[in-house]
Amino acid sequence: MRCCRDLPRTRCRSYQGPAVAAVLLLADAVVRPRATAWLRFEPSQQSKLLTMFYTYVSFLFGLDMTAFVFTINRVKQLRPTLQHMFEAIGYIDATQGMAAWRKTLAHWWAPEFTVASKEIRVTALVHPLLKSAVANNVTITNRSALITGPNMSGQTTFIRALGVNAILAQSLGTVTTTRWRAPCCVS
Repeated sequence: MRCCRDLPRTRCRSYQGPAVAAVLLLADAVVRPRATAWLRFEPSQQSKLLTMFYTYVSFLFGLDMTAFVFTINRVKQLRPTLQHMFEAIGYIDATQGMAAWRKTLAHWWAPEFTVASKEIRVTALVHPLLKSAVANNVTITNRSALITGPNMSGQTTFIRALGVNAILAQSLGTVTTTRWRAPCCVS
């Protein structure tokens, strides 16, 4: 709460973006005076007599239930703001996680998507889960490819690396290659 109250006084208003806008909306909503200010009393910090008096008054007038109703009404009023805030926090979390993952990779590339064609050009393709993977190059234009070789020589790992990187390219915008040029399968 304290950081939300201090936020409007910082220089964040000069920044643009949905995350800052959502947090500023929430900060403005939190700073406004509330009709429930009397509920901030904490009996554990007062004397025993005052605590007992508060307990009886709370029981008699249903202060806990009243506070609950006020809270539910306030959450209903702030539902769009809270939704924007949760979406902004989710976006920030996903971006931070992707940046941390990219930092652990030896090399990565932002994929280049082409118009729908039968062409794929990949340079230094490696499987993202293997520590000492062998890099492979792939160039396929207007045809299919048949991968052959002796048993246990990496055909399956190569195909998995190509498939995993295709999914990573379209979902996270990151591939574990030095170059990726292929059509996008998601419209």
